[in-house]
Amino acid sequence: MVLCNVGFNNPTYLLLEPRPAFVAFAERHQQRPAARRADEIDEALLAQQPS
Repeated sequence: MVLCNVGFNNPTYLLLEPRPAFVAFAERHQQRPAARRADEIDEALLAQQPS
């Protein structure tokens, strides 16, 4: 739950103050191979959507 509150740059979703420890946690998560694969899958699905 912490990641979804600090991992997005959209102020609508930010429920926690972006403290250094939270930001570092989100950055580490985004570098994980599974997170990268999930991003690739999401981008591929978005590319299939009509504009």
